[in-house]
Amino acid sequence: LLSPNTVPTRAFPSKSDDLYIAAKNSLVLFFDNVRKLTTGMSDLLCIAATGGFLSSRKLYTDADEFTHALHVCVVLNGIHDFIGEPDLAQRCLVINVRKDPEAKNQSKADLAKAFAADAPHIFGGMLDLMAKILAVLPEVEPIHDERMIDFARWLAALERVVGLPEGQLQEAYHRNLLDSASNILSTDLLAMTVLSVAKNLPAEGWTGTPTELLMALNAAAGTNATTTAHWPKNPSALSLQLRELIEPLSAAGVALEQGKRGKTRSWHLRYTGSNT
Repeated sequence: LLSPNTVPTRAFPSKSDDLYIAAKNSLVLFFDNVRKLTTGMSDLLCIAATGGFLSSRKLYTDADEFTHALHVCVVLNGIHDFIGEPDLAQRCLVINVRKDPEAKNQSKADLAKAFAADAPHIFGGMLDLMAKILAVLPEVEPIHDERMIDFARWLAALERVVGLPEGQLQEAYHRNLLDSASNILSTDLLAMTVLSVAKNLPAEGWTGTPTELLMALNAAAGTNATTTAHWPKNPSALSLQLRELIEPLSAAGVALEQGKRGKTRSWHLRYTGSNT
């Protein structure tokens, strides 16, 4: 309704510069038929969601730097599970759309005509709603400490404005994030092994060095798993991978914390059983 760019949907770009150019000229980006995201593009989408800067060499210079601000709302559509990075999943709201078996397909012309008739009412209603939300926004506090905490605060304000029970929308959003984390865990061999080990620990959990933890995970996973390309080959690699899994594992009821024990970094692993 407000974006100066009238491009409805587009293919996902292959380069960061293309994403920046598209974001610069739009308020909302729509990417259709997304099949897979590289780790690099996942990182860029994280920046786009929360705001940040990209830097590159300024044209016709050797030492001058040019920075690009990147902050835009992004809609990703596809039938594949393309969100595979935990940090991106924590910045996404996943909506699974199902076709209504009783609905009839509409032509593009009929749909555009119907929307044009309703657009003033939709837009006016949205502005009225946002004005009410802004009025109560300073007074509300989110019930969950989400990564996208500003969005959670908006949900808390929306609940109050429309008269919903406190926490109803926030709980739905929290469950959405948990489901996304569970989907990522189900495809990550290391995460599933940590979860399996954690479930068999005593109530107080386990604390040890990265070397000790890797030995325990190797024993639990077996030779077939530990020889795969993505399995950590040394304690340092294990720690790097575990840091990325802290939030998804927490959603599955596993408390994973990295601390210090003397001069050696240690890991504490405990199964809380608070989530499934």
